Amino acid sequence: MEKLAEVAPDLHGLIADLRDFAGEVIRDPGNADDINFLVEGRLFYAEGLGARAHAQREVARYLAAPRRLFWPPTTGNESPCINFVRDRVDALVGKQHRKHASQAQHHRASVLILFGIGLGEPVRFLLDALVFRHVIIVEPITEFLWHSLWLQEWASWYDLLAARGGTLHVVTGEDVEYLSTTIHNHLLSTGAAFDGTYCYGHYSSLALNRCADRFAERVNAGNGEGYFEDELVMMINSTRNFSRSSVKLVTNHRPTEKTVPAIICGAGPSLTKAMPHLAALRDGAVLLSAGTTIGALLRHGIVPDFHCELENTEDNYQALLPVAAVHDLSAVTLIASATVDSRMPALFGDSLLFVRDPGMSSSLYGTDETSIIATTPNCVTVATRMVARFGFRTVYLFGTDFGSRRPDQHHAADSIWMTDPAWRERYDRIAETMNLQMAGNFGGKIYSNRLLEQFLHSTQRLIAMAGDITFFNCADGARIEGAIAKLPSQANFPIMPDKRLAAVEEIRNSVATYPAGGVVDQERIREFRRKYRTWTDGLLVKLQELSGPGGDLIDLHDAIHLSLANSETGHLDSGVRMLAWGSMALMFRHAFHYAIRNCMLDDHGYKILVIQGFIAALTHMRQRLDEIMTAEFDFLASEQER
Repeated sequence: MEKLAEVAPDLHGLIADLRDFAGEVIRDPGNADDINFLVEGRLFYAEGLGARAHAQREVARYLAAPRRLFWPPTTGNESPCINFVRDRVDALVGKQHRKHASQAQHHRASVLILFGIGLGEPVRFLLDALVFRHVIIVEPITEFLWHSLWLQEWASWYDLLAARGGTLHVVTGEDVEYLSTTIHNHLLSTGAAFDGTYCYGHYSSLALNRCADRFAERVNAGNGEGYFEDELVMMINSTRNFSRSSVKLVTNHRPTEKTVPAIICGAGPSLTKAMPHLAALRDGAVLLSAGTTIGALLRHGIVPDFHCELENTEDNYQALLPVAAVHDLSAVTLIASATVDSRMPALFGDSLLFVRDPGMSSSLYGTDETSIIATTPNCVTVATRMVARFGFRTVYLFGTDFGSRRPDQHHAADSIWMTDPAWRERYDRIAETMNLQMAGNFGGKIYSNRLLEQFLHSTQRLIAMAGDITFFNCADGARIEGAIAKLPSQANFPIMPDKRLAAVEEIRNSVATYPAGGVVDQERIREFRRKYRTWTDGLLVKLQELSGPGGDLIDLHDAIHLSLANSETGHLDSGVRMLAWGSMALMFRHAFHYAIRNCMLDDHGYKILVIQGFIAALTHMRQRLDEIMTAEFDFLASEQER
């Protein structure tokens, strides 16, 4: 407990506060030299094969055929800076050689994720068998952690891993999305050298099994960090959006409580049948549409007060063009991340922008007052975050299905994803099949997929954070924890158009207003460029040093990781990390993937080729950043003069 207080105070506090215990540690009835766990009159481990014997047997079986997670190599469709390294790796590791690559080797930067600790016996066997640098323990049952402290040398685990330059993290709780997200974040904090991560399941439970599956999907989806070109696009969009003649910015200031409710509309299948009820309620609530929902609402004559957008891609702008061509959007106010396509705000009567945090652009343009957290990953999340920010106390959710009663119907009938053949074909091509069953809001089961499940969990987390706001879920889709199920026909509140309009006007006036370029601090921009150049200069020198004899790819990885981890912790420094690390990690992942399959971790020639690729990529990235920032801020200066 003293060690935990030093290295993991939150975990220490959680365990120290435990008072009631469901079970107890006993001598195993069938083996007096072993231990077991008795809970509600039942043994957790089989009699005669207690905790120690069970762990020894299962670890031996695991090591004979370990379950490991591998990050696939890049496909060749990535950015030029990533392709620099990929092309050089491809030149050394031919396709034929890859095809017959050997079993991935164990390496000294290996990571172990233990799903369930029980009484802790598997940890010491695994640490003795393989050299892990980082260990992540996932245990939903906090009581097991408490019991294991009496039985295992936890302090020595921390010391051993610290001596290897590693860490021990413990993740506890029962929320699957929280568990998988936290594991992924811990893994990212170790750097990129975790290709070949070991996953060991000590015992089976619904929470652990779903957590393991969800985590594996996160790994397959990518490292979650910003990518160089993507960050540049968001910086360009933000700069141009902030160059408008008048910029209205949503900030974190304390809101005025609203006496009328808010309605958030998503584009789920149930929105279509709910349209008559929405029309009847329209004048009694402030209405926010999310993403492609706006087209479906306008086709039914329902004009939202606010429309929410998040993504920086041109597709989101293109989806709005046919809507704007047919419908008058002058009465609709856009609420959008400043990173959206700079042509989008002009489609609406007015626009309220926000600085989306985290990201490079939030480092450049945001402050503690203006950077808005928890607005990702989709437009419903933005709307949910904004109703809390604007002081609503009652919120009704329509079309926020996060799935469907039918696995072949993923959006409302009037959504562009259903009405436009090209958009529907695209969705069917890129989206995961809706084969995940979830509890329905009005009973029964609905069909969903992992992406929609992720959107659901983000909304649930925001609802949990919202405090005393009452959410009613009127969508015939997934059950939303924290929201009260209510049929659309049962959604009743006073229809007071004057109060609704007053609330809309109050929101529009509650934001900060800046002149063109007023959000942009030129000195801050210059300081960011200086910091980025300083970081690349230092790393380029280190890469040249690593080109000498000795060392291997893991040393290369550690040099890159430490160059970012050891940098300053200011707002601009986080922007440098965001701009740099995503692409650098992906480049390293590609090189590392083939190295551990072809026993080339310490191949000097291979290391030199990879380092040369990194040097070329860094040089390209710095030149590209200078070109873009010079062009954009020249553009901004001309706009300010005009």
